[in-house]
Amino acid sequence: MTPEPSNVINLQDIRAAKAKADAGVWVKDIRLDELGVSISIRARTLSNPDASRLRSALVSALTVEQRENLPVEVSDDIFAEILATTVVTGWSLDEPCSKALLLDPDIGIYLRGAATYAASEVAKRGVASFEADAKN
Repeated sequence: MTPEPSNVINLQDIRAAKAKADAGVWVKDIRLDELGVSISIRARTLSNPDASRLRSALVSALTVEQRENLPVEVSDDIFAEILATTVVTGWSLDEPCSKALLLDPDIGIYLRGAATYAASEVAKRGVASFEADAKN
């Protein structure tokens, strides 16, 4: 006889949590390194299913030589596209998140860093943690 678990989880709760994760959660006051400016980003994790599919498609489109010796600019391009289209679902900037903005030669590195930080915080803390913070 298998013992009954003490914490039975309703599948509807899992579906609701997935829907929230798909929408992303706000990570607030992310400092853009030494610039002294902070932004807020609504993000999903870097390992979300859409990001994984896009990463696979973008890498598959590369030649074998490119995959074996991936130039930094190609890597940055792929990463920026993943961030812009599958990770960042909103941010507190006056322009929408785009690959071009994330690759901007002057500020792109800061924006990619902030988006990466937001995605890692969502992965580390989970959606529920951010919702609890918002209620406090």
